Amino acid sequence: MHLLPLLLSAATVLTSTAQQTTSILSLDLGTSHIKSSLLKPSRPFDVLLDRDSKRKVYHGVYLPSSHDEYKVGGSAETLLTRYPERSYPNLGLLLDEEGRALWESLYGKGRVEEKDGRTWVDGERTEELNALVLSYFKGLAESELNSGQKNGGKNAEEKEEVKDVVVTVPPYFTQVEKQIIKDSLELTGLRLLGFVKDGTAAAVNYALSRTVENQSIHILYDAGSAAIKTTLIRLSQKEVPSSHLSPNSPLKNVTTVEVLANAWDRKAGGLEMDRRLGELLFEDFLGNEGKGSGADKNKRARMRVLKEAGRVKSILSANGEGVSRIEGLIDELDLKTTIQRERFESACEDLIPSFVNPIHEALAAANVSIDDVESLILVGGNSRVPMIQRAIKTVVPESKIAVNLNADEAAVLGAALYGAGLSRQFKTKEVRVEDISGNDIVVSYEADKKPGSETAKTMTSTLFKKSSKTGVKKTLSLKKSGDFVLSFGYKAADANTFFAKANISGLDVAVKTLSDEQKQNVTVKAIVELNESNMIQVLKATATIPTVDKENIEKLTGLLANETGEPSEEVKKIIEELEAARKDVKETTVDLKVTVEPTAVVPFTKDEKKVSKKKVRALQAAEQAKLVREETRNIVEAMCYRVNEYFTDEEFISHSIESEREAIKKVVDESMDWLIDHGDKASTEELTKYKEAIEFVFPFFL
Repeated sequence: MHLLPLLLSAATVLTSTAQQTTSILSLDLGTSHIKSSLLKPSRPFDVLLDRDSKRKVYHGVYLPSSHDEYKVGGSAETLLTRYPERSYPNLGLLLDEEGRALWESLYGKGRVEEKDGRTWVDGERTEELNALVLSYFKGLAESELNSGQKNGGKNAEEKEEVKDVVVTVPPYFTQVEKQIIKDSLELTGLRLLGFVKDGTAAAVNYALSRTVENQSIHILYDAGSAAIKTTLIRLSQKEVPSSHLSPNSPLKNVTTVEVLANAWDRKAGGLEMDRRLGELLFEDFLGNEGKGSGADKNKRARMRVLKEAGRVKSILSANGEGVSRIEGLIDELDLKTTIQRERFESACEDLIPSFVNPIHEALAAANVSIDDVESLILVGGNSRVPMIQRAIKTVVPESKIAVNLNADEAAVLGAALYGAGLSRQFKTKEVRVEDISGNDIVVSYEADKKPGSETAKTMTSTLFKKSSKTGVKKTLSLKKSGDFVLSFGYKAADANTFFAKANISGLDVAVKTLSDEQKQNVTVKAIVELNESNMIQVLKATATIPTVDKENIEKLTGLLANETGEPSEEVKKIIEELEAARKDVKETTVDLKVTVEPTAVVPFTKDEKKVSKKKVRALQAAEQAKLVREETRNIVEAMCYRVNEYFTDEEFISHSIESEREAIKKVVDESMDWLIDHGDKASTEELTKYKEAIEFVFPFFL
């Protein structure tokens, strides 16, 4: 249970209470698109626009094998159909095994490889590909953050950097996928504040848009690119301490968002529907103009058809038929066809159970009836597909289906507000968010060998059950006499999937002087937390070691060494003292060293991390240099056109002399001629010289 202070509204972030203000980038890390928002004290916040003024950005990258450039966002999406073999769309699919299988079915078998405990695509690390995309959003946020600074002076020199980020993830992502995202963020220089489930983030946004008086239950239904997901929540008012740092402070009422259940079905996402619609387009093309062309085996043609399928699907959401036309699909043959909605829905008919199963599963997991649900809230772009809406209405009365939430942006805005509570830098309204674990989490370790035994028994137990509250700590109490390893995994019917281990060291040294009998009484306590990001952390480990009065033992040992025969009265007395000392056991607590590392994903070594960071930064620097060159060229061209306009301006002519105008025109004409002949290949330095020459003769641009 975690008390999150969140913002009162999504319009303006209130003034920070700390002197040193900060900013938070929130990312809704969707499978096919990413939305972002920047949170800054005393600054209105909204979804960030990309360089093409779009509110959502293609989640992919184009990276040629030469590594001399890369493209993200709209530029990468444009190149997807031209260079499919070096394009990496829908990067969110590459983070887990089931997603990778879908990615290969869409974009080519054999491109994905598991090597050295990591995932590679066409020889590229997925972490590096994701880092290039994430760095793009870091750049967008920093451009927005510093856009208000004036030219010159201290403010222009001290650019503010964005470091903290909150990331949404689907509920089926485990600690394995989150570790990959964390590694990608580290390569970009971003620091993770926390993960939040996309459904939970949307629920936060929903809760803040309404006044909560009475308890109510809602389903957030997300029809996304890779899955159908549901989040069952309860909104209520609860009495909690006015200060989450002081449990004994006066109570007050706060809005509570309590996650009751999550469910999902990964067979029926928007990409699977696109794939099926694409097959219909190929069916029509190969049956007519493209017969025998082999277009369905051509990478470029397949990519163009898949992209067209997404467009036609959107048309069919509002119309009974959609016209498709792709010029020169292959060998100068055009695809021309009309797809009826009924035909498309027939091709997806077997997916209908998958559209509603997550509703049934969430209700069953929480033991809630649909009669108890106040509303089902549609989020996700594919929730607009008519056959999905019809399927929902067979389970949920139409009167309960709500469309009053921004389906595309609820999660990213909710994540930004969630991040405000994690930062402590904002004056906020308090909202309690209670999330749950999506899996049974087990812990395993080797018990000490019993006397006479050659093997140690492996002990495994469930540490956190599925649907356990996050933000909860548990203390493991173990009998151990030496250094050991705690392994954490997800419980499965056939075999547990272990994702991390904690190496507990320092115990070997601490018990070095103890007898075997004393070692059997050593107790180790490890504090394990299931944090708000739904990730396991080992916060601390201590050993409680029994000790006896060493001075008494040494004294008795010395006396006994000189005694023969019947012990003297003095010796008998000390023997009695020793027995008392053995009973008067004292305890010493020793802090142990805890080192946690992932096991399902092999962690980067220091050298590997250094190489990857260098590679990503080199690509970023090259791309930035290219952007600066293009911007400088555009500035020079714009200056030439702008100055030429003055030569027909009567006011300018009346306030200048002919020799001045001729001198200016000579420089501008020479610049324009040079730009036409050499501008496309000119360096930034060369372009800058012409820019400065125009500014010298026509200083009004300064």
